[in-house]
Parts: sequence; C-alpha cells; structure tokens
Amino acid sequence: MGKTEALVLDIGSIAERVHDLASRHKVALLADDNTIEQCYPLIDDEQVDVLLVPIGEEAKSLEVVQFLWNSLADLGYTRYDYLITLGGGAVSDVGGFVASTYMRGIQLIHIPTTLLGMIDASIGGKTAIDYGGVKNLVGSFYEPNEVWVSLAFLETLPKQELLSGQGELIKYGLLDGDELYQETLDLEVIAPDLIAKVIQYKLDVVAADLRDEGGRVVLNLGHSTAHSLEALKISCGEVLPHGIAVMAGLIVALYISYKWYGLEEQVLSQLVRVAKDRFPRVAFSCDDYEEMWQLALKDKKNSGGAELTMVLLSEVGCPMTEQVTRKQWEEALDFYRDFMF
Repeated sequence: MGKTEALVLDIGSIAERVHDLASRHKVALLADDNTIEQCYPLIDDEQVDVLLVPIGEEAKSLEVVQFLWNSLADLGYTRYDYLITLGGGAVSDVGGFVASTYMRGIQLIHIPTTLLGMIDASIGGKTAIDYGGVKNLVGSFYEPNEVWVSLAFLETLPKQELLSGQGELIKYGLLDGDELYQETLDLEVIAPDLIAKVIQYKLDVVAADLRDEGGRVVLNLGHSTAHSLEALKISCGEVLPHGIAVMAGLIVALYISYKWYGLEEQVLSQLVRVAKDRFPRVAFSCDDYEEMWQLALKDKKNSGGAELTMVLLSEVGCPMTEQVTRKQWEEALDFYRDFMF
C-alpha cells in the first residue's frame, strides 16, 4: 500500500467520509464496547457493518482475529472493501492485523479515538496481536490508506486514558528537540497543531524506514522497559496502560543516559517532576527484576545477546542506540522506584 495520509478533521467531515465510502463499498467498522457507546454515535451510519471486539489488550488475541476473519468472510468482503477501526491502540492493532491478512490485504482506514491512537498506534503501519503471554509477538507491516483524526473524540476519554497518550506525546518531544519537548510537557493543553507536529514527526521517521530496519528504532525510546512492565502485569492478570508504562520506561532510559552517556541531569529531573505530579506510579519490586529482564530480552525490539538494546539520549533531540547491561538497567529501575514511591 502507498504512503499513509493522516488528516486532522472535524467530526462532521469524518461522518461524511464514512457515509460516502459506505455508499460505494462494503464497510466494516471495528469498535469495542467503549467506542461503540461513546464515539460511534458521532458518525453513525446504517450502511456499515459493525464488528465488536473486547476492550483493551483482550482484543489482541488469535481468537478475536479468527472471529473477525470469519465475520468478513460470512459478509462477503473482498480485498477491495474497507475495514475501518474506531478506537484506541488495541483496536487499530488487531484491526490492522486482520486487514493485512484477510485475502492478503483489504482496504484499511483508522479513526483513532484516543490520544495514544492518534499519535502512535494508528501511524506507521505496524500491526500486532499478543501471543504466548508476550505483547505484540505476532504481527505485520501494513499501512492504512488514511488516518482520520478528530480531537472531538478526546472529550470522551477518562483522565487515565489521556495520561496514557501523554506519555507517548512526551516521548516524541524528547526525540524531536527541546522546543517540541517543552510543548509536550504542558499537559493542560492538547492543541491541534501539537498533534499535527507529532504525527508529522512520526510519518517522516516511518517514511524513511517503513519496515523497522534502521532509523525507525529511535521510536523505541522508553519501550524496552515499558513492554517488560506491561508483560509482567499481563502475567499477573492486570492491565497497565501503555503510555503510563512508557513514562516509567522514559525515566529508566533517561537515568541511564544521564549516568553513563552525558545527558544533562536537569532533563532527567524535569521529567521526574512531571511524572510525580501527573502520572500514577507503576508498582513492581526488586523481586520482579529477573522476570522483567527475561521479558525485556525476549521483546522484539531487542537485538539479541546478553545485553539489552535500548534507545538513549545524549541530549534532547539526539537519540542513540546502545547495549545496556543488566546491572545498569536494574540501577535505573531502583532509581524509578526510589523517586516514584
């Protein structure tokens, strides 16, 4: 598929686009119980086939994928018809995977309803489901035809869901440079131009490395630790919002960057202040370190070996990839626990 176009639109324009598309093609709209109640009424169209999946990570299972494959086949969908995802990262992840595999690829449009979905999950062409207790173990690269973004959907979100998106928002600021970074720290205001800047940053990175073979690795800042924390919580039957895990991962990455790679202490201190003031702490203990380390080594973002591949910063806007020892990583985890508890 071609390069993705992301459009920031008002809700009326999105509703018109859905109606126009459904008048010319079969359109299946993938949603969960939250988005069907809170978001779908804003674009309600009787022409579309609504398919419901579980809320959150439970949607990203092989059983859900099989249900969606069977539904599309029973409804007579061809590769020229459309699947529209209406939801957050989990909905776009499973929907993208289904779109990439059903008939070897059908038309795909994302309508992200969460901040995390708008700036991250719906952009970049990565699709995935969880498998064998490992987050995003099975997936594909498949770019949507378009992404339709409306900030009106953010008004439907609870505070924790907004915070989850803001964790990723801050990550992009750290990667891009100090000007955007300072904008992302103002968590009281989420302006359309800020969302547009962050989306464009990711689109530019992805365009240069669609299949995640080189430069795109910088987008993994904070994610080595975040994914191990998410997997740890899954093993305990709990769900940790992705962006909140990312904030913990960013503090770990910035501590290592400060302690061993020359990052100024004030960058770390500023992020810690924001995390303590605004974000819930992620609970874990030193007894979890062994399991977390093994989960981190298994993560697809790791390059193998006895050390952990991590994206770090020499300064804001200057990411780099380094191999981190278990001792360094555990010291950074201790730092997070000491300052956040």
